[in-house]
Amino acid sequence: MKTINPFDFFVEESVEDFPFTYKPDLKKELLPYLEITEDGPF
Repeated sequence: MKTINPFDFFVEESVEDFPFTYKPDLKKELLPYLEITEDGPF
């Protein structure tokens, strides 16, 4: 059996440091997913 690390992936240089900002075009596309519409259970 071969050992596989599922967390071995590449990260874009622009998001290596947190917090980061999205490029304007990408932020526009992601806006529906970044919007908070309701509170969670806690």
